[in-house]
Amino acid sequence: MDNSTVKVELPDPLGSYVDARVRTGKYADASAYLQDLVRRDHESQVARLRELIQEGLDSGDPTPLTNDEIAAIRQRIHAR
Repeated sequence: MDNSTVKVELPDPLGSYVDARVRTGKYADASAYLQDLVRRDHESQVARLRELIQEGLDSGDPTPLTNDEIAAIRQRIHAR
């Protein structure tokens, strides 16, 4: 897998927090900590999408929209 380099600037309190997390020994360095945060966030987003897909599948057979429903949707979109 190729790696990307991202420069991250943190305010001192957050930088200190990251340093403290690294000092726990769970992470080799700040980069490893941030990689873990991004990986867990990605996994969380994927899990949420899977939940939404399953919710849609479990909701039953699809029903066609009526012309009134389509008109209401268009009206909401144009009102934005």
